[in-house]
Amino acid sequence: MVKKVEAVILDNRRSTMERVVVETGLNYRTVWKIIHAELHMNKVSARWGKTLNRNYYCNLLEKQCDALKQKRCGMISKGICLLADNTPVHTAQASVVTTHRLGYELLQHPPYSPDLAPSEFILFPGMKKPLRGQQFDDREDVIFKVEQWFSSKVENFYKEGLK
Repeated sequence: MVKKVEAVILDNRRSTMERVVVETGLNYRTVWKIIHAELHMNKVSARWGKTLNRNYYCNLLEKQCDALKQKRCGMISKGICLLADNTPVHTAQASVVTTHRLGYELLQHPPYSPDLAPSEFILFPGMKKPLRGQQFDDREDVIFKVEQWFSSKVENFYKEGLK
């Protein structure tokens, strides 16, 4: 039943409860329970989406760490900095503990600027400048150029630039 409901929602995130009921053949109450209790989804801007809470965020950090270990094992030995904003899910005690347990260095978002990360002022303009005007054949070319730019930076570039 859960898979049926999830499939209908993922097919069209703007689906109404009534549409999900009709397409699954389940009653309204059952669909509501599945969406909220099993799938942990809510309507956000007329679309179904996951509810972000500290448990979800901690699980996301765990998955990210596992993916980094598999795909970028060399980066982990150098240390990973995580830039988080001041949303409750990022500042929750469980999230901070998980971040430290995974060995991430947590960079705090400036309290005076909730919508803009320091990287938007220091990191991205500097990265965009050498890439400006270039055309790339595919996604891998872009990734290669960006990684090349990151690897050309001295070790303290990130800490000094974000102060």
